[in-house]
Amino acid sequence: MRSFLALVVALALVLALGACGDDDVTTTVADVTTTVAASETTEEVTTTEAAPTTVTPPADAHPDWGVSWAEIWPAEGESAVYQLVTHDGVAVELSAHMEYGVEWRGGTWDRFVVGTPEPGNDGMALYLERVEPWVIRVGGVEGYSASMPTEPSMIEVFVEPLLLEATQPLGEPYQVESEITLEGIGSPSVLDVTYEITVVAVDDTVTVPFGTLDGCARVEGAVSGSFIEGIWEVEAWFHPEQFLVSMTSLPTFDEVELVEGWS
Repeated sequence: MRSFLALVVALALVLALGACGDDDVTTTVADVTTTVAASETTEEVTTTEAAPTTVTPPADAHPDWGVSWAEIWPAEGESAVYQLVTHDGVAVELSAHMEYGVEWRGGTWDRFVVGTPEPGNDGMALYLERVEPWVIRVGGVEGYSASMPTEPSMIEVFVEPLLLEATQPLGEPYQVESEITLEGIGSPSVLDVTYEITVVAVDDTVTVPFGTLDGCARVEGAVSGSFIEGIWEVEAWFHPEQFLVSMTSLPTFDEVELVEGWS
């Protein structure tokens, strides 16, 4: 069985990349004085380049990306279009958007929506809480399929919301264990699950139907547990201005790629 929460963790973790650089990044351009001998004369010409300039990143900037936490999130009302390929090889295009301050299971959450999260439609809804810059709590996810007209295809909820506050350097795995409640046909089941996630890079170049994007963060995930046969691997790319760019091996889709950018 595949777990939607691998997608959840991959999506949320890249927004909660921990501090692995200096908190204060200051770039200084020093005065540069150049002495140039005038041609065929004994005169000297002295020029002074730009005065000292200090560039200070936003207070909520990520230390590796230099990206503002507030600006990375799509605004209310913005949307994008993704191409998703089903396990049967069928390509569909679905719209995505963010919803903020949504009531869900007795709490208030932000919700990342792809498609139409209702029975009889292809779609999903991911519930998360932005605790502070680069720290996220993940509540759960609801998945829907056009082949299931009366009920969700899968609902998975963390028994206790998963706090993502990674501090590992690039390339070093981050491992977290938790419990999820799997809802659906039959009685709910509480299952142990282990996630090993590695932030591989923050400067990848990715080409998708939308175009070629530089400066992408690449996250690799490996999910294991008693209800998973072996290890389920996930790979995802995100962009400071275009949010999710590409992802492989989702529960209901083999791959996801950005077609129309966020606007």
